Amino acid sequence: VTQGMSQAILFNDAKVLAGMKGNDLYLINAYKGKQITNLSAPGAVILSSEKDDKLFYLVREGGQYTVYSVVPSESLDSAKKIKEFSFSLSGSGSIIVTGKKFGDRYVFGTRNGQVYTYSAESENKATAFSNNNYKNIQDVKRVPGEDSFYLLTDKAIYKTSYESQSIEKVFT
Repeated sequence: VTQGMSQAILFNDAKVLAGMKGNDLYLINAYKGKQITNLSAPGAVILSSEKDDKLFYLVREGGQYTVYSVVPSESLDSAKKIKEFSFSLSGSGSIIVTGKKFGDRYVFGTRNGQVYTYSAESENKATAFSNNNYKNIQDVKRVPGEDSFYLLTDKAIYKTSYESQSIEKVFT
């Protein structure tokens, strides 16, 4: 098994382990410990949750971001990369450093602390979720059983949701 991976996640019913090492994205058969594939993906942000049957990740390409999926074969010995969609951020100067896929919606955190959302209805633009600045957003996690998510920053954890778009500091 490839050691020293970041952003490691099990997906596809815990049959596949994915993670980043350097500029490469690795997929590993979690049952056998054998590498399925590795792809060049400089600066990639893994977006998938454990419930996804394929891996979703984001890369910056020129002035836009592109989301790709990687679909493991049924035998877990190969995988197919598919371009899903591309988008740009409303506003300027933001660089996505974390994100998560929630069903057909995505949440992205940026280096300068802005939160963006994207869905199929977004017409190739991710929109600012809030005018609040959270400094550097380090991670985004879904709240189990809710339409909410947590934002981890350098100094606090916030809870917010799509519907209310209210933001609550839950830990300092």
